[in-house]
Order: sequence, then C-alpha cells, then structure tokens
Amino acid sequence: MTVNNGKPEMTNITPEYAAIGQRMRLIRKRKNLTQRGMGQILGMSGATVCQNENGVFSGMKYLEHFAEKMQISRNWLLTGEGESGVEKSLDQRTPAQRLIEMRQDMGLSQTALSRKIGVQSTSISLIEHERISMSAKFAQRVEDELGIGADWLLYGDESQKRWPCSGRMIDYLRRHPEERRKIWMEMRGNRDQDMFLSKTDDNPGNRIRTARIKGGMNQQMFARKIQVQQSTVSRIENGDIHITDDMMQRICEALGADENWIRHGENE
Repeated sequence: MTVNNGKPEMTNITPEYAAIGQRMRLIRKRKNLTQRGMGQILGMSGATVCQNENGVFSGMKYLEHFAEKMQISRNWLLTGEGESGVEKSLDQRTPAQRLIEMRQDMGLSQTALSRKIGVQSTSISLIEHERISMSAKFAQRVEDELGIGADWLLYGDESQKRWPCSGRMIDYLRRHPEERRKIWMEMRGNRDQDMFLSKTDDNPGNRIRTARIKGGMNQQMFARKIQVQQSTVSRIENGDIHITDDMMQRICEALGADENWIRHGENE
C-alpha cells in the first residue's frame, strides 16, 4: 500500500473479494438497509450491490465510495483489520469457529448436526477445518432448523445469534395475528391492552374475544377447545356468524364464562 496526500492508495492492494463482500453486507444489515436502499445511497442498482456482496467486484473506486458513504474504515473494509465502527456488536471469530461453538453448546456431534439440518457430515467437517467456506445456503439451513442466525454464523452479528428476525419468522407472524398482538403489546409495554379490552364489551363476539385474551389463549388454542376452525373463531369474534346453542355451550365451558354475560353482558 502506498500513501497519496495522506490517504491510503488502495489500487495497489489485491483484496479477497468474497470477504470484502461479506463485510459490505454486514454494514448494510447493521444499517437496516435493503440492497435496493443501499443502492440508492450509493447511486447504483440493488443488483450491483448484490453482485458486490457476492464477491463480484466493481473496483477500488467503488470501495472508496462505499467506505465514504457508510462512514467506515477503508482499511477494515479491505482487510477486516482494525476498527470499523461496528465492532461492539460483532464476534470477530471465523464462521468455522462459530459453527464449532454452536454445535458444542447444543451437545451435537457432526453427525447429529448433519441429520438436523439435512447436509452431509463431511461438509460440516470440511467447514469446521476451514477447508471450504461456509455458504449462505448452509447458514440458512442452520437458522431455519435450529434458530441460530445465519448472519451470526457468517458475519458474527451478535444481535442475530438467537431467534433471528428472519423472513421465515415474518411469514409466520403474517399468518398468526394473535402472536403479532402479543408482540405489539410487549413492545408497547402493555399500555394498549386495558384500552383495547375496555372497548370490546359491546356485543357477544367482542365479549368472547375479551374473555379469551384474559384467559391467555390465542385464536388457534381457543378453536381447538371449542372444536372449530380458527377462521370460525375469527368470524364469531367479528360477529359474522350466528352462535348456535351447542356452540355457545362449548364456548362457555372453554372460557369458564356465564352465558348471560356473553349474550347480553349480564352476570359477568
């Protein structure tokens, strides 16, 4: 490396492009940016950002531009050495070392781990001995099956080590509104819960919802108790279907509630 006007001259360095791409991706993730969003900041397409993160290198000027826009060390971006501005949240070991730690913490042999994530045990051995690199697909298998974040395995992002907020989790929450409600209440410190419950005492469906929530049941659990589909519970609570006498009996038993209170708001 030479120095030009007090700045490192980067064009004389031959970087390991794949490792640089991983560091670029890590910076983007830590700044909560999509590839498209990063591209808008850098003045290029999201596809170009994706290519660089995968080691398809756009040149040294791109690296300098990236480092300047992201306000990170150019030397760290090139070599992984020194301070980058994100070290406090990063595990600086290699992916192989993190994989070994994870496997040992879980009490798994290489063979047992291979069965859980559906890969050959020889692949795990090669990764742990750093004879081959850990692929994003491998890390994603670990995340999906064991709840250990792919971004922690690949890049050392400690905030994503356990129970990562991945696309799989987001898809699950989209399908389970009751789970979203619980998380929302926790995020809000339960400040909204009393207000929510106080507004739901004006018809049978809302009173059923109130009793169900106070009983700590989501719609799926309640549906099993009264022997109907979850969609039927939703329709009951929204007042979209008539509650038969037989169904009302099952609802009262499941909630431990009085029928007169559910139907008319009396004798709570």
